[in-house]
Amino acid sequence: MAGNCEYHCQWSRNRLDYNYSDAVIFHLYNNIDRRDFVLHQLPERKNSDQKWVLMAKEPPAFFYSDQLKLLNDEFNLTMTFLTDADVSIPLGHATRNLDRAFFSFEWNPKKKLIAWMASNCITSSIREPLVKELQKYINVDVFGACGDHGNGGGKKRDEFKEVLAGQYRFYLALENSDCDEYITEKFGRNLQLGMIPIVKGRRALYSKFAPPNSFFHADAFTSVETLAKYLERVASNPVELRQYHEWRSTYEVFHHSFTSNHNWPCDLCTEDTTLKEKP
Repeated sequence: MAGNCEYHCQWSRNRLDYNYSDAVIFHLYNNIDRRDFVLHQLPERKNSDQKWVLMAKEPPAFFYSDQLKLLNDEFNLTMTFLTDADVSIPLGHATRNLDRAFFSFEWNPKKKLIAWMASNCITSSIREPLVKELQKYINVDVFGACGDHGNGGGKKRDEFKEVLAGQYRFYLALENSDCDEYITEKFGRNLQLGMIPIVKGRRALYSKFAPPNSFFHADAFTSVETLAKYLERVASNPVELRQYHEWRSTYEVFHHSFTSNHNWPCDLCTEDTTLKEKP
């Protein structure tokens, strides 16, 4: 068990341990070519006391609603990015840290303005029209399957994001789904790397999660053209640009994959008394 936890639980990835486990985690994913994958992949529950945990890292829009309803009576606990899940695993967070070293802003004459990297080109959040409209007024370089600027030349996604951060001031951190509490690494990772995210949808959610004055929200502007003009002005003005980086002197932003940097095993053990075994 990683981290500080008052309960000792043993974890296994060996499917042979299934029948002897107090709890089993099922990772729900979506495959558009197999509509009935959910029910066909569920094994027989051998032990009536065994807890089934439904883990999902994507929002509801990614799944078939009728299939999800069929699972209502199958699972005992949920593990998702939502704060009201039985075990909440957020995809990122910001922490105020007054002990951080004094922030020193250095003017970096990056030549490029806005980057966007995406592989899902038709989304429920309808982010695509914003990108196309923005491109009418300002240069936006699109990478991945949705653009014509390549996909990193074989570099891993995180490695390529670091390359982009050295060239671009801003990043379009547009989620593929507009869902409560759904903020992925698109936002936090690029804040970490030094780019200023541009977002849309659920403005209050970003304001709650992010450090103050750390991002641009498209809905805060009267038009996309107004947003584009403002971005050009900020990019060329060191004083204004600094204002969007000053939060770095008092805040830290963390992004993480679904189960990293989080003591979810202890949270799961703590959630139900049948899983607890005090040392």
